[in-house]
Amino acid sequence: MSRSRPARVGRSCRRPSTHHGRSATDRFASRPKLRWRGQLLATLDDVGAGCHSTLELTYVRDVERRHGLPTAARQTIRVRRGGRWYSDVEYTDYSTIVELDGPPAHPDEGAGA
Repeated sequence: MSRSRPARVGRSCRRPSTHHGRSATDRFASRPKLRWRGQLLATLDDVGAGCHSTLELTYVRDVERRHGLPTAARQTIRVRRGGRWYSDVEYTDYSTIVELDGPPAHPDEGAGA
């Protein structure tokens, strides 16, 4: 599966009309032959856990899991001067925050904050 497909899945799950769980159960169950079923379900799980971009999906798969890092909290809210800020990856036990793509990659998220 190409790297652009997870990005499309992630974008579609952020639409108000789509929910990652409903998409997986309703659509995939009705299709016994579905190309990349395993990869799509894994991507939906990662999106449901808070991965919002291709870079974040790549980080969780190629860095966090591959190197045996603990599972991080994703999209945690921090209140700062000027509003709320969402941290991409936070290892609370280690007091470590990893910012991967920052606000330019998520322009719609700050609109309602």
